Amino acid sequence: MFLSILVYCLTAAVLCFLGCRAAQKNENTLHAMNLWQIISHNWEIILSVLLIAAVAGARWHTGYDHGMYLDQYQNLLNGRSHSMGRERYEWGFVAISRLFAWMHVHHFFYFAFWGLLQASLLYYALRDRRFLLPWVGLNLMLGIYFVEWCNSMRQAVCVCLFVAMVPLIERRTWRHFAVFALIALAAMLIHRSAALLIPLYLLTFSNPSWGRRRWITIGIFLVCVGLGIYPVWVQPLLEWVVKPLLGLLSYNVYDESGMLQPIIDGTFRNIHFGPARVSLILVDLLVLFYYPRVRRYFSDDRLLHIYFILAFLGMCLENLLMNTSHFILRPTQYLTIFVMIMSAYTLCYLWRNSRRLMALAIAILINSYMFIAVYKAVYMPTAENIPYLYHFFFLPQY
Repeated sequence: MFLSILVYCLTAAVLCFLGCRAAQKNENTLHAMNLWQIISHNWEIILSVLLIAAVAGARWHTGYDHGMYLDQYQNLLNGRSHSMGRERYEWGFVAISRLFAWMHVHHFFYFAFWGLLQASLLYYALRDRRFLLPWVGLNLMLGIYFVEWCNSMRQAVCVCLFVAMVPLIERRTWRHFAVFALIALAAMLIHRSAALLIPLYLLTFSNPSWGRRRWITIGIFLVCVGLGIYPVWVQPLLEWVVKPLLGLLSYNVYDESGMLQPIIDGTFRNIHFGPARVSLILVDLLVLFYYPRVRRYFSDDRLLHIYFILAFLGMCLENLLMNTSHFILRPTQYLTIFVMIMSAYTLCYLWRNSRRLMALAIAILINSYMFIAVYKAVYMPTAENIPYLYHFFFLPQY
């Protein structure tokens, strides 16, 4: 428990410090600079990305699927297998894994590579919004996101790629859509769920005025929370909508293991309204409550309304599907990552407007999730809780 708290808190603190340093510099750093000038002017961001990659690489069974990925890579590395152990892995992921194994790269660097991809794409996406980086660094490590990245390793790369592609959405031209679609198709070589990016592109075309009316958005969100408590409405959609969609996105391997059968039988998960769930809901409510003020304050930010639309869809879908199945929730990660970004906007707004006690209180709430998760993993260990604990691969495992 102590090691997990130490690693998450120390990493979050360093990321926050580096983010503060980066935010003090001119955001337009890539114009008329040579490579050395770019590196020297962005060393805080480079160190942040390398730190996240190192923490991702040094982990041991942090994230639900780490053990599976590790065993498969070790088999490739030791020549015991010429495949990844699952036929439905995407070609790009298998090719990269085989290349690392062919070069006899230690698994630390293999997992660090995927963490490097994720962090690089996220920080690249926010390169012109450095004022968000201190809050993003904290929330990444102390919120739900880092362990999600460790778990859905391939999909998390595509999720961060989507964040980096948002400027293409804002420009609204056929040429930019073509580039967006080509990148999405290429990302399907890492995880087929990247096919979702094209319909998500179309969803962002709306900029509803009611999005600035906090009580409407809060009301819609609370209805979704209520409907998600016992989601019987999922059963009629399961056979004709959910299962074909999961097959398209390569999630059907979970269906073959019988994970959909409880839903078919009407037996749903029961995620209680404990501290962890309540903290996530409160964060969503605070983002919705402050959004009209945040929107006015950052009125010149052309991407903010897109971030909000995607975050709001993520909040609603996540709570609608909360009690269905973990793997049905997986596609919502393409949307819920924008909740982290909108939380950072909210905290930045409060901090800049001398509401620092409120900002600190909300920051504590937002970053309480990991503490709760680690506590549950130690004192209430279950298959869902234990992967939140952090272990180093080079230390004895008990």
